Amino acid sequence: GLDYTQYDTSLSLDRQVNERLTIGGQVIATYADYTGGQSFYSFGPQATARLRLNEQWDLNGAVGVVRTTIDRGPLLGKDNSFDLSLDGSICSTLSTGRLCGRVSRRTLSSVVGGAPTTTSAGIDYSRRLSVRDNIRLNFGVARSDNSFGGVDRKTTFTSLVGSYDRQVSPRLAAGVNLEGRRVAQSGPNPRSDVGGSVFLRYR
Repeated sequence: GLDYTQYDTSLSLDRQVNERLTIGGQVIATYADYTGGQSFYSFGPQATARLRLNEQWDLNGAVGVVRTTIDRGPLLGKDNSFDLSLDGSICSTLSTGRLCGRVSRRTLSSVVGGAPTTTSAGIDYSRRLSVRDNIRLNFGVARSDNSFGGVDRKTTFTSLVGSYDRQVSPRLAAGVNLEGRRVAQSGPNPRSDVGGSVFLRYR
């Protein structure tokens, strides 16, 4: 792949309407400079809101439009596009755990040949089973759409990660991690990846 340097920045302003609702806006920008005279630039505003639904649930959201410019060099020229940009989450916090659902849509600079737009959704769950025992689960799906040279490439990533740990002593913890990943794409699909590990943590 090509070497590149990436810069990310954002500027935001919030106003608390009442004890439950905060609204605002932000401007986000990304610039990536690739070797070979190629570059990626995205810029756009977002409206933001944070709402405390009750003592347990919080809702966060941001939605806007992003303008993307891809400069592929003097031979291939520049491409400009506009796309929807959004982030959202809803979370519940309890004394023994936390549950979050999240969605997002954004244009990434990971491929200079064509900036892929990725739409993702996921669920994060953690729970303290006892004073010493904890579990964590994460499930996510991400779909990447990339069009370059008249060819549309669509890739879907699915992942499931879980872990359990136990505090053996005040400074020693032991546990197990399990994870599975699957990639579906245009053309032949790679094999699914399933793995796990056992760990000791001392501090």
